[in-house]
Amino acid sequence: MRTLIDLVSWNVETYGDQPALIARRGLRDDIWSHSRLWRAANSAARYLREDRGLAPSDRVIILGANSPQLVACLFAGLLARIVLVPIDVGSRREFIASVAADTGAAALITDADEQPSIAELEVIQLKSMPFDGDGLDFEESPEADDIAEIVFTSGTTGAPKGVVLTHRNILSNVQAVGEVIPPARGWRLLSLLPLSHMLEQTTGLFVALKQGATVVYPPSHSASAVADALRRYRIVGMITVPGVLTELLRRIEREAQARGRGRAWARANRLAMHAPPGTRRWLFRRVHRQLGGELRVLICGGAALPVETAKAWEQMGVAVIEGYGATECAPVIASNGFDSQVYGTVGRPLRGVDVRISEEGEIQVKGPNVSPGYWHNESATRAAFTEDEWYRTGDRGRLDPEGRILIEGRLKDRIVLSSGLNVYPEDIEAVLLEQEGVNEAIVVAIEQQPGDPKLTAVLRLGDGRDGAEVDQRVAEAAVAGANRCLAVHQRVRAVRVWEDEFPKTAVGKVKRHEILKLLRDETAEASALSAPAAGVDLASRLTAVLAEICGVEASTIQAHSALVDDLGLDSLRYVEFALLLEKQLGVSVDDGALAEMSTVGEVLALLTSEPAVPTAPPFPEWFLTPQAALVRAALQQVLVFNLHRLLARPFEVLGAEQLAQLEAPLLLVSNHTSHMDTLSILRAVPTQLRRRLSVAGAADYFYRNKLLGFMTTLFLSTFPFTRKGAVRASLERCGELADAGKSILIYPEGTRSVTGQMAPFKPGIGLLALKLDVPVVPVAVSGAYDILPKGRLIPRPGPLRVQFGEAVHLRGDAEPEDAADMLHDAVEALLVGEGAVP
Repeated sequence: MRTLIDLVSWNVETYGDQPALIARRGLRDDIWSHSRLWRAANSAARYLREDRGLAPSDRVIILGANSPQLVACLFAGLLARIVLVPIDVGSRREFIASVAADTGAAALITDADEQPSIAELEVIQLKSMPFDGDGLDFEESPEADDIAEIVFTSGTTGAPKGVVLTHRNILSNVQAVGEVIPPARGWRLLSLLPLSHMLEQTTGLFVALKQGATVVYPPSHSASAVADALRRYRIVGMITVPGVLTELLRRIEREAQARGRGRAWARANRLAMHAPPGTRRWLFRRVHRQLGGELRVLICGGAALPVETAKAWEQMGVAVIEGYGATECAPVIASNGFDSQVYGTVGRPLRGVDVRISEEGEIQVKGPNVSPGYWHNESATRAAFTEDEWYRTGDRGRLDPEGRILIEGRLKDRIVLSSGLNVYPEDIEAVLLEQEGVNEAIVVAIEQQPGDPKLTAVLRLGDGRDGAEVDQRVAEAAVAGANRCLAVHQRVRAVRVWEDEFPKTAVGKVKRHEILKLLRDETAEASALSAPAAGVDLASRLTAVLAEICGVEASTIQAHSALVDDLGLDSLRYVEFALLLEKQLGVSVDDGALAEMSTVGEVLALLTSEPAVPTAPPFPEWFLTPQAALVRAALQQVLVFNLHRLLARPFEVLGAEQLAQLEAPLLLVSNHTSHMDTLSILRAVPTQLRRRLSVAGAADYFYRNKLLGFMTTLFLSTFPFTRKGAVRASLERCGELADAGKSILIYPEGTRSVTGQMAPFKPGIGLLALKLDVPVVPVAVSGAYDILPKGRLIPRPGPLRVQFGEAVHLRGDAEPEDAADMLHDAVEALLVGEGAVP
């Protein structure tokens, strides 16, 4: 292999229709095989070259959240010999404009709904790109030393530096990393880092696909979403950063305490210290069940991994492989091995990568993975390399007798966050100095939790101050103002007021390390001032989410605004609300807890409190087994349908023949006047559909009694569906059933009609139908109310009709309320149609 194109084509030839990528789309899984990914990349490459007029070597900025479509776009650029310029999603417009100007970018590809307006920069919407068309036959393939990407170092708001990476750089790193990571064919790997980060690109995408693993993209990166993805997809490994591992570990510990298993947790940890890996997994078997049961490997990089975090995971029987790298090295320089992890070190250099320690103690690197330099920035390139062409990492370190690298600190002041992103203090300080009342500003990182550095502003204020309380308010206001101008990862999370002169050198340079040492030595109670700016920022972002979901002006939303009366937030919108909070704020909240809130202020308090462990309604997994299906089919033929024949006289079915024309899974929506409805629809549908049809049953009605729940599930293939409160778990269960090829019958009125007349459909059916993205079949049951209305115990035989309408295909951009009304009208039209049973 000479280029990344060779790698991608090899993947297709080797793995073909095996799953390569999985993403959660609405309530369903979007599964891309290697072949589908290759076809999509070729189709998109044709579109970029022929329809958009992009030429080889044109620079194109890519700005988007991880998804199969974004991966296809990356491969399309490589196929079309376009130079990719990936940028973090959270980047500010000024940064994007600076990168565009620096690279002379020809276009910007984005998945953002609000397109960043950059002068003379053509914007291409990712969702508008054709991923299912014809490909393009390219006469020339890229060369090994052609530029594949220009990756800009994260964090600067001034003049960013673009790291030039060739096909040779990236491919050599892919091949070397593949020798360290265990064979992963058939594994499912959870992707958490952005594809603009080279650790994710090289290790989490290229290496993973080369080894035959399936990469899973979760809907968000909150701890609860990660835990859910681990369970749902039975994840074997993750490539992540220390902050995620630390937060996930805390969540596991909190859940153990919340479930009253604190002593058992402590006992298991004590025993695991002296037990082999297999026994450790048994000791923590409850935890592993919660994590999907298959998690075995965690590959960590991007920042320093706290030893206590690594050991805690190891005690649970999960191997942690820590590595070390830099964007300029494509990016991995060294790594521990799967069976040779030595905590406190970052392992040995990869094959083909040479490392030396300079007289100043700096780690320096040479190898085929090292960038040739920075894009159109000769001075920066000269500064980053020695005279004999070794890359200067800026890190202090040493080599142990076994050749492993030990990192001892930074030669520069750059701050590496737990997310792996870099922050340059001088950029933030420049913004702070523009705020009213600030004379001097220093930004440092203080670890309040191991492996989780918090950006802290140390401010010297102007003269004429009126005491500590006023100083505090001035400092808080300055931080709040600065945070509004900074990227998300640059925002200050704490602030300290410094009373005296900053300690400085003879030439007037502030002694940052001396300030940092003094701050670390202070007790948190005496000196820590949590920045209300974080709360203010959270409140403003919450307001933006509410404005989006409720369709109101953000300026009208106050802390005392009532969610229902003032903002019109209905019960099923709480599900969307929870999803948006997770996606846009990174905060996971149970929608049932949200439904108990009445004002905006209460929601804000909930977001800043300790999250409760969400509970989902129990789901009878056994009813999906082949054995249960056989028993159910026999019971229905012998008992259920014979009983139905005694009551429904005559029984008429219309439109059932068209169901055979539709591709499962389907969503059947029906009016609901009687317990006879489900029996009638089950008898009316074709046998093939009936065998794979699940019925949503009210969790608070059928499943409040274990025997009743068991019987309805056994006879009618029902599953518990929560009608109010925490309905999100029920909606997600519908998605899992659809992914398994099951069709679903649901009654959108929410309960049986007491008059026999149709009630409005709940907006939730619109949300469910849109998120499932399957054909929706309207069903009208006529006459069941007269046979067995709500409140009557003894049925009276009578005529009954079931009519199936034409399938409805909803637009993806439709509002849930509009979709619910459309489905209501479709069912109502069947009921009032000619010849309906009165």
